[in-house]
Parts: sequence; structure tokens; C-alpha cells
Amino acid sequence: MNNVEGKMKKWIELIQMEKLTGVTEDVQATVFGRNKEFNKHIFKLLLYLSHTADKCNKQDYAIGKEIYKLTCALCSILTNILDNNKFISSLFHIIRCLLTMQMFDEAYDVCSYLKAETLRSDCSNDNASDILAKIAYLWHSAVNNEFLILQQDPLNSKNNLQLKNIVKYELEIIQIVHRSSTKQLLSNISSYLNKIATINGESRESIFNDFSIFIIEYLIQTRILFSIKEKYIICRHMLQITSRIICENINEKCLKSVTKVLNTISNYFKEILVEDEECYQCFLLFESMCLVVVKPIECLTENVVKKIEKLIDNYVSLIKRYEYTGSVKWATFSIVQILEPLFIYWETCIKTEKKVYIKNDLLLETMKLVGYLSICFIKQISNKCTSCQSENCMVKKDIYNAVAIKTRCINLISKFSKNDLSKDVCVVAKIFLEQNIALIYEMKEYKCKWWIHLWSTSSALIYNLGIISDCFYEESVSLFSLLFTSIVQFDGIESKSKHINLENPIGFTLHKISTLHYNHNMYREAMTATALNALLNCNDPNSKAFRMWASIKHKSVSSKEITEMTMLACLKKDKSKIEELGLSIDLSKYDLIEICLKEAKGLQEAKVNLSVAIQKVLSELEALKVNPIQYARMVQMLVYHSLNFDYDEDILACIKQAVSNLKQIKMDCNILCLQANLEFYIFVTQLRSVSKKIEMEIENMKFALYAPKVNEIGENESRDVVPAYSMINIKEDSRHMMYLQEALKKWEKCLRQNLKEIAKGYEPLTTLHTLIIAGEYAHLYRYEKCEINIWKFAHALAYELQDNSTIIYVIGRCISLRYINFEWITIAKKLAIKLKDSNDEDTIYAIAVFWISLSDFYFECNMYDEARKLVDESRKLPGISFFKNIAVYLYSLDRILYNCYLYKENIKHEEYTRYIVEILYTLVNLNEELSARKCEVFIYKKIFFNALETSRQVSFWIRHTIICNQISAHLVRRLKSAQILGATIRVAEILKSLCYIDLSRVQLNDCEVKLQGLEHILSIETFKVSTNSNLTKMNSGNILQTPTRVIDPIRDLPEYNTSPVLQNKVFSLPEFMRHEDCNCYFCQNISYHYLVFTSTHIRAQLYAFQKNIAASLQHFHGAFKIKENLIKMKEYIPLCMPIKYLPWQERFYIIDYVLLLINFSYFLRSFFNTKQEKIRNIISLAIRICDTNKLKGHPIYMTVNELMLDHSFQSTFSSSDYSKFTVPDPFDIDISKYMQKSNTESNICITPTINNTRSKKPVTLQRNRTPPLLKLTKVSINFSDDEDTSSPPSRYGRTRSHSKLIKRKILNEEYSETVSHTEQETNQSKSSFSLQELIDTKEHNPNISIKDIIKKVELLAPDISEHLYKVDNIDEPATTENVQKLIDLMKDLKVNAISQKNPRKTRHSKKANTDDCSKINEVIALFKDFVINDPMNKETVTSEESISFVKTNTLSYKKQNRNNEEKTDNLEQNNLDKLEKTYKSENTKLKITRKRTEHSVLNKESYNIRTRKSKEKL
Repeated sequence: MNNVEGKMKKWIELIQMEKLTGVTEDVQATVFGRNKEFNKHIFKLLLYLSHTADKCNKQDYAIGKEIYKLTCALCSILTNILDNNKFISSLFHIIRCLLTMQMFDEAYDVCSYLKAETLRSDCSNDNASDILAKIAYLWHSAVNNEFLILQQDPLNSKNNLQLKNIVKYELEIIQIVHRSSTKQLLSNISSYLNKIATINGESRESIFNDFSIFIIEYLIQTRILFSIKEKYIICRHMLQITSRIICENINEKCLKSVTKVLNTISNYFKEILVEDEECYQCFLLFESMCLVVVKPIECLTENVVKKIEKLIDNYVSLIKRYEYTGSVKWATFSIVQILEPLFIYWETCIKTEKKVYIKNDLLLETMKLVGYLSICFIKQISNKCTSCQSENCMVKKDIYNAVAIKTRCINLISKFSKNDLSKDVCVVAKIFLEQNIALIYEMKEYKCKWWIHLWSTSSALIYNLGIISDCFYEESVSLFSLLFTSIVQFDGIESKSKHINLENPIGFTLHKISTLHYNHNMYREAMTATALNALLNCNDPNSKAFRMWASIKHKSVSSKEITEMTMLACLKKDKSKIEELGLSIDLSKYDLIEICLKEAKGLQEAKVNLSVAIQKVLSELEALKVNPIQYARMVQMLVYHSLNFDYDEDILACIKQAVSNLKQIKMDCNILCLQANLEFYIFVTQLRSVSKKIEMEIENMKFALYAPKVNEIGENESRDVVPAYSMINIKEDSRHMMYLQEALKKWEKCLRQNLKEIAKGYEPLTTLHTLIIAGEYAHLYRYEKCEINIWKFAHALAYELQDNSTIIYVIGRCISLRYINFEWITIAKKLAIKLKDSNDEDTIYAIAVFWISLSDFYFECNMYDEARKLVDESRKLPGISFFKNIAVYLYSLDRILYNCYLYKENIKHEEYTRYIVEILYTLVNLNEELSARKCEVFIYKKIFFNALETSRQVSFWIRHTIICNQISAHLVRRLKSAQILGATIRVAEILKSLCYIDLSRVQLNDCEVKLQGLEHILSIETFKVSTNSNLTKMNSGNILQTPTRVIDPIRDLPEYNTSPVLQNKVFSLPEFMRHEDCNCYFCQNISYHYLVFTSTHIRAQLYAFQKNIAASLQHFHGAFKIKENLIKMKEYIPLCMPIKYLPWQERFYIIDYVLLLINFSYFLRSFFNTKQEKIRNIISLAIRICDTNKLKGHPIYMTVNELMLDHSFQSTFSSSDYSKFTVPDPFDIDISKYMQKSNTESNICITPTINNTRSKKPVTLQRNRTPPLLKLTKVSINFSDDEDTSSPPSRYGRTRSHSKLIKRKILNEEYSETVSHTEQETNQSKSSFSLQELIDTKEHNPNISIKDIIKKVELLAPDISEHLYKVDNIDEPATTENVQKLIDLMKDLKVNAISQKNPRKTRHSKKANTDDCSKINEVIALFKDFVINDPMNKETVTSEESISFVKTNTLSYKKQNRNNEEKTDNLEQNNLDKLEKTYKSENTKLKITRKRTEHSVLNKESYNIRTRKSKEKL
């Protein structure tokens, strides 16, 4: 015994010294088995060992191992426990030491000694129980630590295995330390499942499944006792464990196997819960719910819906039986826990296009179940809020979870598209949201912190659901109304909210409400929300209210009530409707003037005519007592909007009132700019007034021209009237330009003073757009200098505003005018490259115009590669095609055709023709667009002048082709439009082109009608000058001035007759050529000068065709004088030295000058014996001009070359050689043997009639005053005069009528009795030239025949010459004897004419009458003169008639003709010398690059042409 005690002391010392090695073996060797004698010493050693375990180094695993071995050895030999508390306490320290050293298996072995029955039976005291609970907690802490390790490295299987072991040990310890361990066991299991579910990472699912299987297996192996006292807790944990395992398996991978897991665990729990009916039924409900809905989405059949209905019935019955407490409550919470991942799974399926399995009836039943479940949360009452745990929160109900489950359900609904939801689902969802909003508002009132989160979520769901359900008009409107009301409740009407992820919730919601009404055509309802939105968000720059207001008016333009209702009127009228939305408004607290201004600003941009609406706003504004600036701004918006539309109301008074008001206040830059804009609007208003007057005149003129029937026109009545509109003339045009100049002066002043202030002032964009519009008007009306200034102003303002699109466009227009600024071009190039991929149509349009204009300029400057590249790039821009942006496409075609040989050097004829045809069809397409844009007046005008330019340009190309009539139809169409617009210069240009076409087709009557209208427009009619008696003999130092002699106005009519008065027209230089240093409109408008020049040339050519030689010569000379004046006025504009170029007008009108040279050369060759060298010089000059102006590909160039070739050809052969290779003249063919002599009785005298004499119409009774009904028939157009009548009918009507042309009525006071004197002078001059030529021919060629004499006489008397061909032996030489036979024949004809009293007029025969006696006398006199001057008689006889010339009044024919020829040659040479000298100087100054005119493509007109008679062309 003493030995044992000694060893005990030694063991104690070693234990205290932590030298445990060998102690365990020594104890086991000393103490054999359980010996009661040593029990006390062993227990003491255990106590010392616990102290050592508590203080030892926990990092020393070896000592831990020795402590474990010694503890097991000591506990195994204990016979009984002397003190339970000390024993348990000792083991506690040892277990804690081992657990700290992570010796879990060793610690669990030590814990096994706590299972002793004696220990358990005696551990009823509190101290022992507490220590045991601490031991259990040690294991719980160890489990938590292992969870942390597993979360850090979830892929480590060793950690996962160790966790399961520790959990198993802990669960075992729980059963050891707790007498009733079921509650604690299930609680810990539930806790561990929740923790394992929080592990993140890819392996989370596998870890949880592995752990859940481990738990299920452990529970099955463990016998759990059910305690009635703790039944609700046990049931709760069972439901939570089951729901957690099921929730983690609700995914696409695990749903197929979740049923098996559910059955396993539920069967185990049901065996335990079967002892209590309530718990068992609630668990069965939960199990059934899982079995019904927790399955793959493909298995959701119609049976599922029925099962859910049954579940709802069971749930309701349980509620009625047990209410919302106990197991019902926990079953409800578990079902809600299941529904949350289930909804997420369904959302995933919706995204993967598996939504077809989720039917609307399934959603409805699910939502119904959610509604019942949410009530359970509301019924749960607690002492404080279970959500926020705040001391200030007074919420006693579980509102948060009640709102959350409905929110989760609505979120699922919001994932569907609007086509997949039924109206019933939307209705239930709306009810849920209304309930949630009410509950959230209650939380806010009770100061629960969670209301913000729930409100933010709910507001987003209301918005999303409102968007989805927009197909259900009432539900969607109700949802957005709920959102608006809720925003007002929670956040007020502030523009911003911290709780909603919207910049302006109030404005956005009201906009959605108005949009819903708008999309469902409920425009009146939409106005209420829009007006309220405008009122509440007037100062918000991003507000869409005013734009929506304009859109509503756009759609309801036919409704007078809506169109005339202003925002203020709407707000006043709909005050009760606004209060239904939860808001009361007081209009006096808002800036109503600003609202009116912004309302008008929104209406201003509308695409339909809302001028009436803006004027109503103006009236509303006047009632608010606005200042002059605000009134002027409103008027500006009204007029700016009306620019695009035909607004019948007279707004000129408003504009003038605004200008007057502005003059009364202190002027600054912004006010001056506003005044300038208004001045321009006055200009536009004046033009509109003129346009209406012209339209009225056109209608009245149509009635005057078409009302009389043909058979009702009296014998003395005349229909030869050309419509001359009082407002279309150059004087009216100059008056209009003065209005534009007033605006320009103010623009120049304000923009130069402070441009930056203008850019920040009142509507700078409106000012910029107004300048653009002004530029287009100036271009349309040909105010060149005004246009250049306007583009300068527009560029400056656009550059200040950084409006890149406008900068590009303005620079393009400046280039087309040849206002060149290379810095601008460089900037525009960079901007165009930067913006060429833009989706904005206006930007693409501007770039296209710029590139095409720049390419044309580069062609002129010999930069061909750059020019070609720009043209190609412009045609590749998006939207530039035959079907879209047609105007720009036409512009590109026009420039390509103009520069075709520069664009493609080796262009083939087929491609060249293709461009022409493509232009024609593009014009047709453009016409359709013009028709579609009639309402957009300004856009119409922009496109129109482009179509006009192209039509005019292309007319030069195709006026010699068989499709000439087609381009004429286009020009006639443009003419009508230009007349209505009052564009005087444009009307003149079109008439000029039509005259050229008529001349090319030798349609002289048509040409004469148009030329009279052109001269009237240009104010160059010279009737009074022509009919002035003092001007019957015009003496001039110029030999080409018309010789004067008295002629018979009837007898001396040329072949192509004009009216007797107009035939006598004397050329007079235009008045502006007499002005010196003058700045008047006539002197400054270069286009006007060129038109006067062209009209003079056309008049000369017309007279030449009519064989009115003297008048033609006079006008040719006048045309050259005008051109000489234009050349002197020409200004050179420097680019970069030494390159210079001319104004655009020079190249624009150069074709007219080349045509003059061509026609003049023909004239000289046809009617004068002009030397061939001089004619060649004229043709050579024309060729040089074409080369200088790069007209190689132009038809005029080909014409000049053909003329040169023809001249060279004719100079090769003499007249006698022609018969060898040409078709003989019809008169040279002897047909006498084929003629049958008529058996006319000798005693009948028949008077021959002149050619082209129509039978007189019978005199009819004067018609009634009531105008008859007009029969207007559709006239078809024949495209070619040369086409066979048997060809199929064309789809277009003819542009030329064969009825009598309508010429302008000449007032009686415009001429006097001296008309006939001037006509006689003209014919006398022509006779003298013919006679002298005849005598000269006789001198050089003695073999002249009778036929040659008759041909010369034919020029004087074409109607009588037919009778001369009846003489026998017409080819015999013209001897005195033979000529005497002609004289006798004329005398017989004279006798017949005098003796015939009632001449019979026939259509085919031409017989003389008494009116031709004077002409016969003159022919007889000419024959006598020929006999007298016959060189064969060797007599020198002076002329019987003398011609008054410029310097000599009485000369013989021979001397007179020689002088005339000499002076003519001198004048021709002088003119040629001047012209050649001028162009040589040009060539030395220019080296190059000339300016051509182009016009940006802007407007279109439809191609539906109907032509009645020639009179309709004016």
C-alpha cells in the first residue's frame, strides 16, 4: 500500500510536470483491474490530469496523445465515481483540450465515459447538467469551426468527411447529455442544413446532397422519441429539415430524384408525428404540396391544377380547424419556403422557352394559394417587429413576409411576355400589388425600416407589369395610375426619388399613362395625363409631355375640340379626374406663361398643320399679360410652324404687332435677332399672299379662256390671249426682295454684335433653321447676293452651336454658289467623314449635298480623281437611292450627266443614254413624292426647285431627241408650280427652256406664245416703242440696224406668220443697260440680265425661222450688245493665287451664248452672202468657249462640231455640184406631164387665196351670260412628231395642241396707225436684199434660169409664187423675153383677183384674192427691175425704189447692197474681234477651272401631266 502511495505521489508530480510518457504504462502495471482500494487514488489522478490538460501547450500533439491514453486508462479502472460534478468537470477540461488539438476521435472516446448509467442517474443536479451542456457546446463549436474550414475549401473531400464525423459525434453527445434530445437533435440538424446550404461554389450542390444523405441515414438509424409537450417545436424542425432538403433539390438536375428523397424522409417523420393528429395532418399537407408542384416543368399537367385546388381546400379546412397557429403556421412557412425556389425554377424555364408548360390556369391557382398563405403572416402577432427589430418600429404583424411572398409571385408573372398572360392573371396581380401598397404604407406609418426596400421592389413590379399588360388597356392604365398615386403617397411630387430607380418617377409614370391612352386611341384621356405631366415637370429639360401633347394633336387633327384645347384649358376642365389620381393642383402656383411657351414649342415641331392649336395658345398667352419678348417668341413659333403648311388665317397682323411691341423696349442682340426672324416671316407671308392671288388669277383665267365654245365666238372676236398674271413680273419680284433685305440687315447687325449671346438666347436652333429656310427661299427666287449672305450667317451660327450637320449642309450650298472658303471645306470634309455612318437622315442628306457640290467644283478645277471619288461616295451613302432621298439621288445624276466625260472618260453611248433615262424616271418618282408632300409646303419647295433645276438642265440634253415631249411635260409641270409660288425668275427660266424646245422642233407658234409671256415677265416688251410713229425710221451708226421701209402688214406676211403688231416689233436695248453705277434690282440681278439676253436671242431666232430677216438681224445684234455688257460686268473671284474663277452665272448660262453663236452663223449663211471665213470664225469661237467651259460631253459641243464639219463640207463644193449627190428640190421635178388640166369655164373668174388661210367661221348669236358646262377631255401625249400614228398609244399625253394658239391680248392703246409703216419697212428691206442678190447672181452666172428668179421672189410673196411655177419652160434662161412672160402672168392674176367678188375658199387650192393686189404689183415691179438691170441688155438703170439706210437715204439697189454688204462685214468682223478678244483675255486670266452652277436637290413634284392646248402652258 505504501508502495502505491509513493507511486501516486510520483505520478502526480509527473502529471503536474507534463511528463506523461510512461505514466500510463506504469499505472496499468501497478493497478490491475478495478480495485476499490485504488479507486480514490485513481480519481485523484484524473483530477490532476484535467488540470494539466487545461494548462498544457495545445500545439503539442504528443502530450495530447498521452493525456488521451492516461484518461482512458484511469476512467477504465474507476470502480465508481466519487463526485459526479468533479468527474464531469475533469472530463470537460480534457475534452476541450483534445478538441482544441483537433483530436476529435480521441475526444469522442473520452465522451463515451459520460454514458455510465450511474452517472446519468446521478446527474440530475443543475451543476452537472450545465457542465454536460458545456461539453455539448464544445462539440457544437467544433462543428462551426469545421464549417468555416469547409467554406474556405469546399473542394477538399477530407474536410467534408471530417465535418460529417464531427457532426455525428455531436449528435451522439447530444443524446448523451440530454434526457429528451429530440428537439435539440432536430434543431441542430436543421441548423447544419442551413449552414451547408450557404456554401458557395460549383461544388455546393454536391456537398449539400452528400450531407443531406448523411443526415437522412443518421436519422433513420436513430430512434427519436416524440414529446407531446414539444410537438410544435418538433413538427417545426421536421418541416424545416424537409423543406430545406427539398428546396435545395428544386433545380433542373435534381427535380427528377427529389421525390425519392422526399418519400424517404417524410416516411420517417410521419412515423414519429402520427401520435399527434394536428402535426400529422399539417405535415401531410406539406408533403402533398411538395409532391404536386415540386416536379419537372414538363410534368405540370392539367391534373396539377386540380390537385392544387384540392390542396387549397385542405388548407382552408385546416385553418378553420386549427386557425393560423401551431403546426398550421409552420406548415405555411415551409410551403412558402418551397415556393420561393420553385418560382425561381419556373423563371429559369421561362427564359429557356419552356414557358408553354406554365399555363394561365396554373398561375391563377398558384396565386390563389399565395393569397391564402400571405394571410397567415398577417395573423401572426408579436411584441415587436420580426423584420427590422427596431425599437421605434410599432409593427406587430409579420407584414414583411406577407408582402414578400406576393412580391415573389408577381415577379414570376412579370417574366412572361404580354402575349402569354391572360387578363385574369393581370387582374389578380394588380390586386396583389394594391394590397402590398396598402401594407407597405402601413409599415411606413409605423416606422418600420423595411418599407423602403419593399416600396422600391413593388414600384418596379408595378411598372414592369404595367408594361407587360399594355394590351389590356384598363388593367395597364389602372396599374400605372396606382404607381402614380403610390409615388405621390410615398415620395411626394418631387422630380427625383431615392427609392425608385427612375430619374423622374412622376413624369415618367404620367408619360406612360398618356402613352397607353394614346396607343389605344383614347386621345382625350391622354390629354389629361399629358397636361398634368407638363404642369408638374415644366422645368424638366427631358420632359416628354410637350412632345406627347403635339403627338396627340397630330393624331386628332380632325377633331376640332382636341385641336383647339390648350393645356391650361385641359387642366381646368379635368380637375376632378386629377383628384382621382390622388393629387390636388392649384394653377396659380405654377408658371403658366412658361407652360404656354413650351406647349407652342412642342406643337411647332409637328409634322401636320397645327397652326390653329398654336394660335389658341397665343390667345391663352395674351390673356396672361405677357411681355413683348414672350409674345414675339410665341408669334415666331406660330409662323415658323406655318411655313410648312398652307395656313389660311392671316397672321401678318400678329407678326407686325410683335415687331411693333419689340420696338418699344430696349434693344439687345437677342431682341434684334427675334425681330429679324419676324421680318423674314413678313417676307414669307407676303409671298403666300402673292401665291394665293396668282392661284385666283389662274382659276379666273381658265374660266375666261375655256368658257366660250368655238361656235359661239363672233367673227370679230379674238381668243388670241396669253395669260399674263399681274403678280408674276420682274417688278413684283424686286418688291418682294426688299422684304427679305430688311431681315438680312437686322440679321447681319445682331450676328456681328454678339454671336455667342445669340447662341445662348431665345431658341437659337429656330433662328438657325429660319436662316436655312431663308437661304432656300433666296435660292428658289434667285436672290443670289441675299442667298450668299444668308449662308454666311447660317454658317457662323451653326459653328457657334456646333451643329455639325448644318455646317456641312451650308458649306455644300456655298460651294454650289461658288462662294469658296477652303478652311470651311477642310472642316466640312472632316465632319463628313466622322458622321458618314450616322443613322440621322438629315445628316446623310447634308453630307450627300456637300460631296456632290464639292465634286462638281473639283471637276471644274481639273481635280478629276477627287471629284470622281466624292461622287461615288455620295451615291453609296445609306438611304441615297432611287426610292429614298430621291432629290439628292437626282442631284447626283444631274451632276454626273453634266460632267459625264470628266466623270468617265471613255463613257459609252449606252451608259450615257442610261443616265438620261434614269433621270427621267427619277423625275417621275420625284413627282409622286412631291404629291405626297403637298402639305409640307417648305419641304415641297426645297424638292421642287431641285426637280426644276434638273428638268431645265436635262432639257438641253434631250430636246433634239424623240423623247423631247417627255421633258416638255416635266417642264410644263414645273411651270405651273413655279407660277403658283410666284417665283418670277424660275418661271422665266422654264419658259426659256420651253422656247428652246419649240425652236428645235420648229414649233414656231408655240414658241411665240411662250416668248410673249417671257418678255412680259421680264418687262422687255416694246410695243409702244415699236408702234411709235417717230420710230418708223431708225437711224443708227450700226449697219446691222434694221433698214426701214413702209410695208403692207397683210401683203408682206412672211411664211410663218405672227400677228401684224408683233411682227413689227422693234428691238430696244433694256433699260438697265443705260444705268451707270446703279444698285437697283435690275442692275444687280445677273440672272435677270442673262434671261433678257436669252429672250432677245430667242426672238431673233424666231424671226429668222419666220424669214423676217430685218427684225431677226436687229435682235441678233441686240443680243450681242447685251452679252458684251455682261462680259464687261463679269467679276473675277480669286481662290488661291494664281487660280481664279468666274461667278456661277457665267457657266450656268454659257449654253445660251453658244446657241446664239450657232444660230447667228446659220442666220448669216442663210440670208446673207457672208464670207465663209467669218462664219468659220464664229463657229471656232463657239468651239473655244465649249472647250474652256468643259462642255465636251454636252450636246451643244457636238452641235458646234457638226456645224464646223458641215461648213467645211459645204465650202468644198459649189452649188452646181449639189445635184450630183443630193435629193432634188420638189420644185425642180417636172410633173407637168402628169398634171390634168381642169375644165374651168372661161367666163368664171376664180381668185386665188393665200396659203394657210382658214375659212371664216359663221357669225353666231351672242351666247348667254351663264357659262356653259365644260367638256374637259383627257389628252394623250405623243412623244414624237416623227412617230407613226399606227404605233401603240403612249401612257403620257401630248404636250402640244394642234388647236389655235392663245397669244397675249395686246391693248389697243399699245399701238397706233403707224404699225403698218414699220412692217412695210421690214419687207422693203428684205425685198432689196433679194433683188440685189438676184442681180449679182445674174452678173456672175449668165445662165440663170426662170426657176432661180421664181425662188428669189418666193421669199417676198410665198403665197403668189405657186402661180409662177405654171409658166412653161421653167428651166429656160432668164432672158428679157422670158421675164416678160412672168410679168404678163402676174398681170392676168391681178385681173382675176380684181374681178372675183365672192372667192370660194377651199382647203387644198391656193388662189389669189383682191387683198393680194398690192403684193402682185410689187412682184411685177421686181421683175421690171430685173429687166432693167439685166447685164445682157447692157443698160445701166437705177432702182425704181430707194431704201433708207443709216447714213444714206437714196441709193440705187446695186450701190445700196454693196454698201450694205461692206458694212455688214465690218460689223460682223467688229463683233467677232470683240468677242474673241474678250475670251482670249479670259483664257489668259483663267487657266482653267470655271464655275458651273448647280442647285442642291431639295424638292419633288408629281408627274401627272394633262395638257389641253398651247395656252395652258403659261
